[in-house]
Amino acid sequence: MKYILTEKNLDKDLKNEDAGSKAILDINKIAKEMGYKELNIYRLNKNRSFWNKLKNQLVSFYSWLRIIRVINKDDILLMQTPIRERMFGRNICQYYLYKHGVRIISILHDVESLRNMWELTSYDSQEFNVTINNSTYLIVHNKSMHKKLKELNVPSNKMIDLEIFDYLYNKQIFKKNDNSNAIVIAGNCSIKKSPYIYKLGNLKSNFNIYGPNFNKDKSKEINNINYKGSFDANVIPEKLDGKYGLVWDGNKLDECAGNTGKYLQYNNPHKASLYLASGLPLIVWEKSAIAKFVKENNVGVSVDSLYELDDVLKNISNDDYRKMKENVNLVSGKIRNGFYMKRALSIAEKSRNEN
Repeated sequence: MKYILTEKNLDKDLKNEDAGSKAILDINKIAKEMGYKELNIYRLNKNRSFWNKLKNQLVSFYSWLRIIRVINKDDILLMQTPIRERMFGRNICQYYLYKHGVRIISILHDVESLRNMWELTSYDSQEFNVTINNSTYLIVHNKSMHKKLKELNVPSNKMIDLEIFDYLYNKQIFKKNDNSNAIVIAGNCSIKKSPYIYKLGNLKSNFNIYGPNFNKDKSKEINNINYKGSFDANVIPEKLDGKYGLVWDGNKLDECAGNTGKYLQYNNPHKASLYLASGLPLIVWEKSAIAKFVKENNVGVSVDSLYELDDVLKNISNDDYRKMKENVNLVSGKIRNGFYMKRALSIAEKSRNEN
């Protein structure tokens, strides 16, 4: 039997709490299409009182005990990590399942030890160690993350490279203005998360901005950006209007700096999948992990600095752009149908790794 672990809130389904969870929801859907049966881990609301924390621990531990009773040796348990809740039962129960022959496949969505966005807590370290030590396979973002984790003593034979995240979308996309030369930026627009956005006035290119937390006051004097609004993850592909999609992060225009910027050297940004699913070629940082995918598939361009944008884009002929669009459409079809995760899961299912 094959199972996928899904976190649920007893008061409210988690999928309604976090608009950024499309990647998780897409993987749930892909897994179910491949025959995985859902097993739920429950928790209570976010009230952090002592009694609520205690009830949370008891509810989650009971959920894990139920899973132990259901799963048998040689069954497959698919987990999406990091796990949100600090479940004391997980450490014991995942260890028990792994040691009793359950094949655990863990999908690494984020690795805090690489991102280091915040100072690592003891839970972050513990959660990571439990995932690494008690998983048969780890589905990691790409070869760059694979290499870095290997340097951190994660066994290479445990890791399967995803290459890029999927972005399920089954609607036909009609672009209103395919001749637009604007560059699309989608994601969290807060000054704290994406400070570079508020420095784009130093560039000549035009930008269409999509996403929450955009600060209109800070952008009043920036004439080359146009805020288009914030949309649900299942709607935004048809809303994006532009010629390219930009994957950038940090507080600088001449490089991707800061913790979030440097993290691009290892991770697959979900916005890259959004752009490709929407039919947009990518503009990425030359040193980012996703740059290799862009070059190998000819689905965009890479730059060391955003100050290079004007010159780089001027040198792309109409024929060059047409070829990029053709390649984007090929990759888009795969991403929109879950090709990459299906491939990674199929490799894990067929392999027998004695760790």
